Amino acid sequence: GTGTPLVKGAGQTGFTLLTDGWTVGQTNIMKRGDFLSFGGFLYCLGAPANSDGSGNATLELVNRIRVATTDNAPITVNSPVGVFRLLSPRQAIHLDAAQHAGIVLEAEEVLA
Repeated sequence: GTGTPLVKGAGQTGFTLLTDGWTVGQTNIMKRGDFLSFGGFLYCLGAPANSDGSGNATLELVNRIRVATTDNAPITVNSPVGVFRLLSPRQAIHLDAAQHAGIVLEAEEVLA
């Protein structure tokens, strides 16, 4: 996504987010599966989004908005972050025949 995206309107909840501040008139300004963060939480897009001639875009989210939005809250689309907690103190390390290593972590997002 390009531009300086912001939440458009306070009190939004549910799976749809109204936004503004995007680059004007862009098809697929955000794609299905892209991540973004705002209000301290990480969200995933469930459908592609386009910006209109005023830079507005409606985002369909996979996970619902957890806390009612604040108007003009900044939206992070480049390197969005979330806070996660490990579910177990043990992690698994896997090594395949070609000696490629992988780490398995079980975590959940911290919501409070």
